[in-house]
Amino acid sequence: MADVVGNRLANERKKTITKPDEDDPDKPDMDYERWRLIRAQAVGQEIKNEKDLKEVVEVNFATFVLNRIAAQIAPVLDQIHIRVKRKFPDIPERTIDAIKA
Repeated sequence: MADVVGNRLANERKKTITKPDEDDPDKPDMDYERWRLIRAQAVGQEIKNEKDLKEVVEVNFATFVLNRIAAQIAPVLDQIHIRVKRKFPDIPERTIDAIKA
């Protein structure tokens, strides 16, 4: 009789240990994971569509273009204080220094 009771208790312990807990953080929620995957695919498709419509550009391309534009603008900006001083010789030197900065 004791063997039967011991067997039943061991069986119940085994069931409670192997039964997955609903609040187990390690167990993935398949519906949530499926929703995340579908959402990521939708966002990816939206970005691709915007790129096809030429509403957005790649970051690498934008960086390349902005570097080229900055290289062309820099010499012009460096000479502004000289041009202002030539055009308006009576401007105080502190104003010219402020334009330089």
